[in-house]
Amino acid sequence: MTEISIAAKLTELRKAKGATQEEIAEALQISNKTISKWENGTSAPDLEMLVALSRYYNVSTDTLLGLKTEENSTKAVLGNLFKNLDKRQTILKIFEIVKEIYPATFNTICREADNNYDDFPPIPPQNARHSQYRIAQESFFNFAVCSKDVNFAVMQWQNNSNFAWLLDTASQNRIIDILSFLADADVLKVMYFIHSKACSETFTVNYITNNTGVDTKKVESILEKCCKLALASKIDAHLKNKDICIYGSYGDGLILSILSIAYQKMTFNNNYEYNCSRNVKIIRGEN
Repeated sequence: MTEISIAAKLTELRKAKGATQEEIAEALQISNKTISKWENGTSAPDLEMLVALSRYYNVSTDTLLGLKTEENSTKAVLGNLFKNLDKRQTILKIFEIVKEIYPATFNTICREADNNYDDFPPIPPQNARHSQYRIAQESFFNFAVCSKDVNFAVMQWQNNSNFAWLLDTASQNRIIDILSFLADADVLKVMYFIHSKACSETFTVNYITNNTGVDTKKVESILEKCCKLALASKIDAHLKNKDICIYGSYGDGLILSILSIAYQKMTFNNNYEYNCSRNVKIIRGEN
């Protein structure tokens, strides 16, 4: 394997990861110039650095040296799963994969030894030009975004109820109720704070008021609504001088998802890295 070939592979891996030379240098505790020399072929990493690079990029040293291709890479594995599938089979396979990700990763993610959240990976690599990926076809929609503001994925396909709940009065009222609740600047301030690490898992109305600047009565109303939405809970604490209501909340990923989707939609950014757009007629017509 020549130094030039190593340089090409290192450049390829760095771009695929979406990292800068400075970020890699900091992670490996070496200088930017060293990374630059490796990538332009004027020098090559020694054995110790090859091992460090293989760990950083999560590939084998043989792959770095060009002795074999990384057949077990995520892209390669997924590519093999979708070989020779038609459109319907492809969509079913996508849903199957998404459904299996949770049970497959649950034990690893939830291990007590891994509960040092500061060690969790940073925000995923972002594409320099486009951060959005979309497949929009009749009956199927798939969207993902990875930007400095939001990181989420949403997937939707037809369902057995054919979205009939959109026409059901009781369901309409529940949808309007939560959307109306979230459509308030003070609510957004409170949602921001109670979902942040700065907020204690238990708190009082005054605690939220002092940290958000929202009026006390408004905060109390918001927190009571949060309890109805199962976003928060409350207990009455009987102190020596007075009784006080203690609220508790760990946050709610679904609430943040609703807000993130709304935020992303209103940016009107239609630049996509991958984009297949046709009509999205997920709701079937009457038979």
